[in-house]
Amino acid sequence: MENDTQTTTSRPLSNSIKELAEQFLRAVSYSSHIRASFRKHRLHEASWTL
Repeated sequence: MENDTQTTTSRPLSNSIKELAEQFLRAVSYSSHIRASFRKHRLHEASWTL
């Protein structure tokens, strides 16, 4: 019984960790994308002022 409970408790835990990792990677890629677009915008404004 103990082994069964351990496997059932560890399984959803790993699933939640996977979901958290995916969300974290998504957030990181999203923030880097925003940073890249912001940099492009800044460069565009700089070229306009020059």
